[in-house]
Amino acid sequence: RLLYEENASNLRDLAKDESKRIISSYSTQEIISINEAIKWAVQNSRHDFKSMLPDLSLNNEDLYSYLSYIFKQNTINKEI
Repeated sequence: RLLYEENASNLRDLAKDESKRIISSYSTQEIISINEAIKWAVQNSRHDFKSMLPDLSLNNEDLYSYLSYIFKQNTINKEI
């Protein structure tokens, strides 16, 4: 859904939905790796996330906010 999201205000709900999808789709080890990647992203706010996801309509700041929200909520780790 992130690919089609044009409204940054919907990212928090999307983060909750995606966390549930990740938990049901990946192994515990894969989830740990995803969490490590998200942690890196949060610690590297100046990284150009948009260049990694050029097809998204969201800007770099919105992508960083999305990843930060997932990290701060720790929604993925709470489920494993």
